[in-house]
Amino acid sequence: MNLAEAVDAGRAAPVQRGSVIGFIRHFATDPNSVLERQLCTAGVYALSQLLFLAPDVTIADAAPVVAGAVLMAACTAAAFVLRAPDAVPRAAMLIPLADILCVGLLRAGTGGIASVFTFMLVLPVISLGVEPGRLPMLLGGPVTIVALLLPWVYDPTALGDGQWSRVAHPRPDLPVGERADQAASLTCSRGPAATSSAGAAAGNGP
Repeated sequence: MNLAEAVDAGRAAPVQRGSVIGFIRHFATDPNSVLERQLCTAGVYALSQLLFLAPDVTIADAAPVVAGAVLMAACTAAAFVLRAPDAVPRAAMLIPLADILCVGLLRAGTGGIASVFTFMLVLPVISLGVEPGRLPMLLGGPVTIVALLLPWVYDPTALGDGQWSRVAHPRPDLPVGERADQAASLTCSRGPAATSSAGAAAGNGP
């Protein structure tokens, strides 16, 4: 048996589905592992609800939180359907795209920009990056921006008073004075009054 035949024999070897190694091999070689990735995302999404047990984590608006949970359940069910061999491969990217909106809805109902659930945006973005081609990432950018701006849809004042700058410049570690100087130097200033207010805040900062 030459090297090429050995490689072909290794690829044709049956995967032991009952073992952990077999599952990992199947997950790593499956070109359409949307179901496995979705189960991971949905699992973290479900476990993150335990954060509501913390006294400082509250629901500001229940409607987007419920909508996000329903959409996540629908995405998980759809992943089982899209896992079928005869499913259109391109359709698999709809699952992580919808997951991004799920996290955006959860953020919108739990504090918006200050929500502790923002970290979960990483999972669907990584899942989307696994999809072949450039189209998933091309669509992922606008969808992620929409998800980040969902708090403004439910609360138009969420991005008022310069709070929109925290989306692009989330720097809570900066002193008050430096943050005011940064806000005053932004090109999207709200006018001379906002600039003077920011300068006054900088003068009063530590």
